[in-house]
Amino acid sequence: ETTQNLTAAQKGDVKIALGKTTDEGELTFQEAEKMSSVDREKAVALYEKAAKLRPKNAEIYLGMARVLADAGKHDDALE
Repeated sequence: ETTQNLTAAQKGDVKIALGKTTDEGELTFQEAEKMSSVDREKAVALYEKAAKLRPKNAEIYLGMARVLADAGKHDDALE
């Protein structure tokens, strides 16, 4: 992972080299994102699996909360 600090006045394109990942947690998260508009229950199960694999990844929890809220499960989304 690489980080690059940007100043508020900096303009232009930021070039980021992308690469394939073999990280099971990231791949599971990506699959959950795909499933979120197709099968919410499967998406939640995938988010839960991804969270176990990468517990510090906030995007996983946000995605799961979004899917749960969209399904009307607001209390579950807040957990």
